[in-house]
Amino acid sequence: MFARLARAALAGAFFSVCFPPLDWTAVAVVALVPLLWELARCQRLLEGAAVGLVFGVVFGLLATFWLVPTLRHGFDMPLRHALPFAVAIVGYHAWPYALFGGLAVWLRRGRLPCVVSIPCAFVCVELLRNGLPNGVPWLLLGHAGHAWPTWLQWAAVGGVPALSFVLVFINACLVEAGRAANQRGPWAGARWVAVAAGVALAVSGAGAIALRAEAAAPSAHLRVGIVHAAIPQSERWQAATRRTNLERHLELTQRAAEGGAEVVVWSETSVEFVPGDLPELAAELAGALDGDAHRRVIAGAPIRLPGEEGPVVNAAWMVDGSGAERGLYAKQHLLPIAETDLARLLAVPGVRRVLRPFLSGPPYRAGDSVDPLDAGPQAVGVLVCFEAVYPEAARRRAEAGARWLLNSSNESHLASAVAVRQHLVISIFRAVETGRSLVRVANRGHSGWVSPAGRFHQTHAPGEAGSTVVRIPLYDGATPYARGGFAWPLCAAVLLLVAVLLPARKAPAPP
Repeated sequence: MFARLARAALAGAFFSVCFPPLDWTAVAVVALVPLLWELARCQRLLEGAAVGLVFGVVFGLLATFWLVPTLRHGFDMPLRHALPFAVAIVGYHAWPYALFGGLAVWLRRGRLPCVVSIPCAFVCVELLRNGLPNGVPWLLLGHAGHAWPTWLQWAAVGGVPALSFVLVFINACLVEAGRAANQRGPWAGARWVAVAAGVALAVSGAGAIALRAEAAAPSAHLRVGIVHAAIPQSERWQAATRRTNLERHLELTQRAAEGGAEVVVWSETSVEFVPGDLPELAAELAGALDGDAHRRVIAGAPIRLPGEEGPVVNAAWMVDGSGAERGLYAKQHLLPIAETDLARLLAVPGVRRVLRPFLSGPPYRAGDSVDPLDAGPQAVGVLVCFEAVYPEAARRRAEAGARWLLNSSNESHLASAVAVRQHLVISIFRAVETGRSLVRVANRGHSGWVSPAGRFHQTHAPGEAGSTVVRIPLYDGATPYARGGFAWPLCAAVLLLVAVLLPARKAPAPP
């Protein structure tokens, strides 16, 4: 059993190379072969569950190793607390893979071909991992397709789960090819290799056709000014630097306005105080826009809503060139622990002392509206920080009338270039799924814009301060994903249920 678990750990390590920092995305077509091969040799459900759990934990630890330095340097948590806290986070998100391991053993006894049932199980397990309380859809198998333009187009049909399904299907076919070759000779598995190759070619061909559609003329264009101040976390939320940071943003905004920007965007919480505490702020923003009432600036700020004295909202606040407020969007998916209500958790003895580093910023409450902001002639759907990892968030904003998407983020607290890169990779899919251009302005992250085909055009690297005006295309209509492709995981769940409930056969012998 120890040898089996050791091989499961190696399988988890192999799976992690599909994502940054190595980002060997081509490995995705064989990334699950070691795990599926090992699970095919398991005879007991608990044995498969143990293999799946070890796989998930090792993958999580290697893929999100940046959690420890982020907790230490981004939130000032001591190592003795950061290390077990990070391991607990990984373990919490890894246990669904134990369920997958047990299911994979059971499904080999079922009537539905395992090359269909096992991909369905994997998609459902990824959905379960995302749906846990405070669960985050971070580094799903389908995200490995971000570097393949033709495969990436599959996200416009069924989202990331559809791409995950295709990749698991190919992996499962290769495992069946190896098992057949072991049992009946070298050529016995050729048909499974042919099926895998045929699916890969079909997905690539369909994606190439979809890419050609991007050459169609857009319905309109919009000139967006991206203000990337690149302010380190150590210089934020300090009384001594608050004014200097604001002036840096105002100067960069003026440059963008001089460059012809119709809308200027700032990063999350770029205003490090409640705007109501500085009444002249709106006038300063108007001055940076040269007093042009047709222009807009969208700034990240903590906002206290009218009539409320309690927690503020983490908002994208829009002001025009006349100094008039034109609306705001309040972040809905709050960062676990750092932004959420911790009253019950903090009542546990000793917890308050451990989590104190998270509580240095203002307390937030979640917003409740997905309505786009009226950014001049083109409405914009806002995704604050890691809201961009949630596909349903972008889809609902597009359904509400957003012509383009804005991902406003502050990544100065992420003490690793790997975490910053992973966030970018995931956010790319939101543009493809919705058929909308997505502008990213991420303090100390990757700023630029993503075309509806998933091409990222970087304007500023994480440590590079400046402002750039980009001309983004705007397209009308809805993608197949927006019309109903988002329900693909539910289809997979139905197939999985059928596979689980069909009368089981006798467990097959291991290869």
